[in-house]
Order: sequence, then structure tokens, then C-alpha cells
Amino acid sequence: MSLQSSIVVIFNINEYNGYGGGGEEKEKHVLAWIKHDTYNEVRNRLGKIGVNKFVKAMKKGFVCAKKENGIKALVGNTPKIPKKYTHEIKIEGSLENDRIFGYFDKSSKHYIFDLFDKGSLHKSKN
Repeated sequence: MSLQSSIVVIFNINEYNGYGGGGEEKEKHVLAWIKHDTYNEVRNRLGKIGVNKFVKAMKKGFVCAKKENGIKALVGNTPKIPKKYTHEIKIEGSLENDRIFGYFDKSSKHYIFDLFDKGSLHKSKN
């Protein structure tokens, strides 16, 4: 994957033994990417303000609380979402049903977000 085909964002997260499970806080340097085609799709559908909300949520990093913007692990039964997707970028408010789905790529050690959904794949109760 080249930098020309992706938006690359480096962010720091506070990790609590995974996604908020308690324990000692440690800061970790993580790479997350929104693929360029996906970024353009979001921008074309939601405008610059909408896509910037997703980028800001991605920069925030991992979150576990309900009603919080950021990257969340997918949990529970999500049969409409291909199995490779393990995480989502979620924002609250008027765009709360919109998501960008991604996965951890072991070879590059990056979270890659490349599937945009306007609410049809995953309806959240959060």
C-alpha cells in the first residue's frame, strides 16, 4: 500500500489492556489509514465537514464508552460486515449511523479503514 493511495494519520492512544479493561495506562504510537478512495467516497457523500469528523475521530484513537467518537472494536454479531473487519470509526450526532470499517494489517502493523457504510450494514444501539 503506497502513501499516494491512502490518507495516513499517526496518533497516540492511551491503551488500557485492550479497550478499556482497566490496568496500567500506557501510551502507544499507532498508525491508522483511511484509504484514499474511501476518504473521497465519504467526502463526496458527507462533504468536507463530514469527512473531517471521521478523521478527527480516528486521530482520537480507541474508545470503549458509548456515545463517544473514535475507533471501536466490533463486538457481537455483525453478519452483514465481511469478517476481515474488526474495527470501526464511529461518530455521534447527525452521522451516528455512518461508519468506516477497518482491520489491523499484520504485515504493515497499521489499522486500515477502507469500507464506508451509510447505516445499512451496521445499526448500532450505542
